[in-house]
Amino acid sequence: MTQTRTAKGYRTRQRLLEAALGLFAEQGYDATTIRDIADAVGCSLGLAYRYFARKSDFVIALYERIASELERELADLAPGPIAARFRTVMQAKLTLVEPHRNTLGGLLAGMLDPNDPVSVLGSDTSVIRARVTAVFGGVVVGADDAPNDEVGAQLIRQLYALHLFVMLLWTQDGSDQQKTTKQAVDGLSELLGSLLPLLGETGPLASLVPLARVDEIFSAFIPPVSQDSLAGVADAILDRVFARRRLLETDHEPCPTCRAVQRPVVERFLEAGAPIHFVLPAFPAKSPNPHATLGPLPDLGEELALTALQDLCDEITQIYPPGARVTLCSDGRVFADIVGITDKNVSDYSDGIKRLLTELGTDAIDTFGLDDVLGDKGSDYPAARAHLDAHYADSLESVRARASERPSEKALFNGMHRFVFEDLVGTRPGESRTQLRREAKEVAYQVIQRSHAWSRVVAECFPAALRLSIHPQPAHGTKIGITLTRAVDNWITPWHGVIVLDDDGYLLMKRDAAEKAGATLVERRGRASHYELPSGRVA
Repeated sequence: MTQTRTAKGYRTRQRLLEAALGLFAEQGYDATTIRDIADAVGCSLGLAYRYFARKSDFVIALYERIASELERELADLAPGPIAARFRTVMQAKLTLVEPHRNTLGGLLAGMLDPNDPVSVLGSDTSVIRARVTAVFGGVVVGADDAPNDEVGAQLIRQLYALHLFVMLLWTQDGSDQQKTTKQAVDGLSELLGSLLPLLGETGPLASLVPLARVDEIFSAFIPPVSQDSLAGVADAILDRVFARRRLLETDHEPCPTCRAVQRPVVERFLEAGAPIHFVLPAFPAKSPNPHATLGPLPDLGEELALTALQDLCDEITQIYPPGARVTLCSDGRVFADIVGITDKNVSDYSDGIKRLLTELGTDAIDTFGLDDVLGDKGSDYPAARAHLDAHYADSLESVRARASERPSEKALFNGMHRFVFEDLVGTRPGESRTQLRREAKEVAYQVIQRSHAWSRVVAECFPAALRLSIHPQPAHGTKIGITLTRAVDNWITPWHGVIVLDDDGYLLMKRDAAEKAGATLVERRGRASHYELPSGRVA
């Protein structure tokens, strides 16, 4: 399910995709050839075909991009009835597709032709269909009026089909700013709100319009949400992951909604008999704050974190023989200039991580970074970051708006603000804490802006993968926050702290806290590794 590529291959593919989407919007899909796209990026036609064998593959990549963005909406989907949650998701979908109206509108014939590669119900788009269906799974299962599992599975397919009808209307809507389609979404949502209570098992219309009968029609075109034989294995795999979850809601136990969001993605790997693939944007570089870390190179904290990821993969192998693998998508190069880390330190840290992977024998883990997709070692890193900003980043205004409006984004901002402020205090002692706090606020917004841009690149390079995060995540989000080490709080990471060993085990904390506790620095391989507390004292 995944394709092995070189760093140059990732860079070429992304540039071809960017050029294709620009040309489709400018001159139309039909009028654009793969030769036009290759010429736009200065590569040979043969090389373009290596990454996109058909022009339709560019469209499928666009579908993947839109699906990935739609999945993000689940994280902040407010509690409430199915009808209201459906309206919210459909409004988000219309916003996401609007920039691509010319491209998608020109593809209508192919989208409706089951034999066309870009068909929304064809075999080439099955993975995307599973991901979008999972979004509507979250809409239903997490609603206040969620039905039982059997009825819920039928309703999920019907909402997906209803969403396809809305998108068909949108492609033909010539009203100002597609006002007619937006009104249709409102009307359909109101109709759902009125009808769903009447169509339930005990509703007055249950015998007249049984959901099962309607579902027979839709299921001929839209595959079932899951197969029992796969669902059990998928849930067992997710249980291993959820046992390590790092959540914003710390008291939340795994529930049907948690599984409904992630299960279809896992099942795609099971159907193919392929290793479960996780991507984790993490392991950027050590914080420059001398009060937080031991220096710029990996230490025992990274060793324990990498071992924890390998252990997760090993556990999955015990219940699913093809196993699992993790790609570390290092984001150090992405925002090094913003947080005051040199590109040399990023390179040294990255090289250190790769050495550790070899020494530890963590064969289920590989690495990926901005160098692999937008630049070469020794290349113009500022130019690579500028390219990321230009092609993948939201505006700072929208980042600020989301942080004020959405709980998950607000939590992310608060965590980033804290890290940045602590680093500024540690690296610029004596300066006004009030001024540093204001500066940290603006830096935090920029870090989030770049982080989201990098997430989009990762999603396009690894569209089928499950997305992990080092930061706490909402229980029903499409990213799964993961804990790699025991720590003093839910946000600290090995690159923001140090490991302290005591008689009971270890704990991750800030360096100055370890020293205040009386811990002694321990060196390994000729450099600082961790701290140890005297016997009888606990961190």
